[in-house]
Amino acid sequence: MTNTNKIITAIVIIAVILIGVGYAGLSNITLKVEGTATADANTANFVVGFTGTPNTTVTQAVPAVGVSANATATIDTNDSTKATINITNLTAKGDKVVATYTVKNSSKDLAAKLTTSTTSTNTNYTVTSSLDKNYLKADEMTTVTVTIVLNTTPSTDQISEAVGIKVDAKPIQQSEIPAQQ
Repeated sequence: MTNTNKIITAIVIIAVILIGVGYAGLSNITLKVEGTATADANTANFVVGFTGTPNTTVTQAVPAVGVSANATATIDTNDSTKATINITNLTAKGDKVVATYTVKNSSKDLAAKLTTSTTSTNTNYTVTSSLDKNYLKADEMTTVTVTIVLNTTPSTDQISEAVGIKVDAKPIQQSEIPAQQ
């Protein structure tokens, strides 16, 4: 091979290497899209409230002659988060009223974690509450049972005190509901 052929061969080899390196350098381009996505909670997306007609049962420890104990449970027609119970004519220690309310999670896709607690601080009545379910999927219902027991027989004066419970509903994702509840 002559010097001219060697030089031409070397130039061709160098040109091929440079073209390959140049092409590799130009062929890889990375495009990036970066940013932030923000979602805010909207209270209109979480709707839990009382529904239907509550039921009451009155049990008198000692039935009084001519006097019937009575209990009325209602749901506020303007605000489904409020319900009432009014009890009259309990006469003896151990008289008991049980009221059941239906709670519905009307949310489209949020679940609800429910808890109950007593808001009454009096000593003349024992107030307890329980839930059939502590977790509600979207569009699911449960029953809240409120039990009120008279702790003492009235002697001369009427015993009138506030009684109550509250049901707290916390929004959670459907996937956060425990497998067994």
